[in-house]
Amino acid sequence: DMCEIGGDLQSQRDVHYEVKVPSALTKTRQAGQGSAAHGGCCASLGHKFGFGNTLDQTLLKVLGCKERGHKSQGPLVHATGKGWVKEHKGQYYDALHVKNGIVKICLVESQGGIAPPTKRIIFNFAKEVGSPSAVDRTDYGTASGSARGFAQHHSQQLSR
Repeated sequence: DMCEIGGDLQSQRDVHYEVKVPSALTKTRQAGQGSAAHGGCCASLGHKFGFGNTLDQTLLKVLGCKERGHKSQGPLVHATGKGWVKEHKGQYYDALHVKNGIVKICLVESQGGIAPPTKRIIFNFAKEVGSPSAVDRTDYGTASGSARGFAQHHSQQLSR
């Protein structure tokens, strides 16, 4: 995990990067049916969507979620999008809601898949490095197969 004090250039808010490397090949499975007491929950959907077994669980664990719907509706039904989800305070609740920080999830699956939020972070950094006043000290290598750009190089390094 990393933290940049005043790292957001526009707001000067602190930026926390939470790095996770989960395995998509775990034997646990969540049906996503939830319960009357706790509302809906994440479902294991890796067979339908990329990062379906890892991203939702990581976002819930780290960032948490706001309450949605009413308890009288019963647990959330994923197929219809209707139902109740109980509020869950994530690991970074204090950083987000008390200290008004920014938390960014960097999720790279153990077999090399890079989650969309992580790709966005890499491309935003690439834009910053591409500005005339920026200094990029990355050693891109000299071999003919070496990556030449910031985003390609760092994506390759994360996927190893």
